[in-house]
Amino acid sequence: MTFFLPLSRRRFFTGLAIALVGPSALAQSNTKQSHAVAGLQFDNTAYFHRWSKEGQHEFTPEAQTDLHHWKNMVTINRHQSAQNGEQLAQIANRIIGNYRKHGRVLKAASKPAMAGRPAEHLMIAAFGRDAFMEVAFTRVFLSDGVGYALTYSQRIYGANALPATSEWLLTNGPRIEAALLGWADSPKLAALTST
Repeated sequence: MTFFLPLSRRRFFTGLAIALVGPSALAQSNTKQSHAVAGLQFDNTAYFHRWSKEGQHEFTPEAQTDLHHWKNMVTINRHQSAQNGEQLAQIANRIIGNYRKHGRVLKAASKPAMAGRPAEHLMIAAFGRDAFMEVAFTRVFLSDGVGYALTYSQRIYGANALPATSEWLLTNGPRIEAALLGWADSPKLAALTST
């Protein structure tokens, strides 16, 4: 049984409609590509490794090679120092604090700890810039005793980005949340150890 509750269509729209407009914490300036890390599958789409630095790894679909103008991105942050539930909660609190500083948190939830498994955390946030709106879905969890933050981000560009993003959330938000919570690509996570 899951304790994550999907946002209702109304709450997705209402939360996004009043989103704060500010700089995106997820915008990247380094477009160096590396093929040291294999690609991954998310939401029935193949994602290819584009960039890694200090435990952060970015993946985009095949045609989206420009890290300054992407539409869909999966980011995996490896937090080697987070090895138990309390340390994992500290990572989640830092992430949500950053999201609050740069945008609007639409949802924050935790899945309680169970025998042999610490709590997991979920955050959904919206960010605005002049050229686009971005929504980030982040799951913070332990895998093989190491903390990870798995983020799926969606960007919509143009003058109508806010209403278009609201509509995208209404249509796709619950599916993306379910895909994020169900993602368990442990072999891919293990491959990130050395990069």
